[in-house]
Amino acid sequence: MTTNSKSGWSRESSIPTRMEETAGVRVPPRRSLAQRNITLRSRGSFRGTIINPLNNREVHYESVLERDAAYILLTDPRVVALREQAGPVKFRDENGTERSHFFDFSVNLKDGSTHLIAVKYERDVAKSGITDILSKVRQRLPRRAGQFVHLRTDRHITRVRAANARLVFAANRDADPADVAIIVDAIRTFHGTMSAEALLMTAGLNTPKGFLALAHAFGLGLVKCTEDLPLTHSSRIRAVRPGPAVGGRQ
Repeated sequence: MTTNSKSGWSRESSIPTRMEETAGVRVPPRRSLAQRNITLRSRGSFRGTIINPLNNREVHYESVLERDAAYILLTDPRVVALREQAGPVKFRDENGTERSHFFDFSVNLKDGSTHLIAVKYERDVAKSGITDILSKVRQRLPRRAGQFVHLRTDRHITRVRAANARLVFAANRDADPADVAIIVDAIRTFHGTMSAEALLMTAGLNTPKGFLALAHAFGLGLVKCTEDLPLTHSSRIRAVRPGPAVGGRQ
């Protein structure tokens, strides 16, 4: 955790790398902990692997929507752990027969909550029966705070959010911490809106490395685009100021 002493901002700013390093030697990523095997269901299937920077472990996906959801979750600064194909979670169908369901993702947040996430294209929601399945799963979950079940579709996992998440993912991996510090200081000084390129020029970092540093700050929520578009050099951006401390804590 780093804090800007002039502004009082406190944000996570670690730069995870593609592969862990031990004594200068790169460690290959560990195998996925998915509890259901990814299968190639048809010629139209789309599957692949992302390396989770939180634990240097493989994350498998079997659709474009799952891939995009993974990038969005892995670049959310609130997320501390992610597992794909989590389960099985038991539930009873309308006939009372016990069945099981695997969630596309299980996510742990910094606040201690756990979120089970099903990912479906909007066009497939009705025919899949997923809404009813999730309702029954909720009924079977232990009655304790901090455990939630969600359905996320392409209404939530938009192309813009996915494009920005992939950019932030690369920035989190490759940005120079010194450049990030310069960009964060530049963000602190401006008000209103300006283009991303203007901010980079103000910071003296109008370079590819500087843009990665800005993308890292974007991923931390320190700046936002004024329009729902992918972050580019021409994007209009604004600084995000932290709200007042609650109970005297920052």
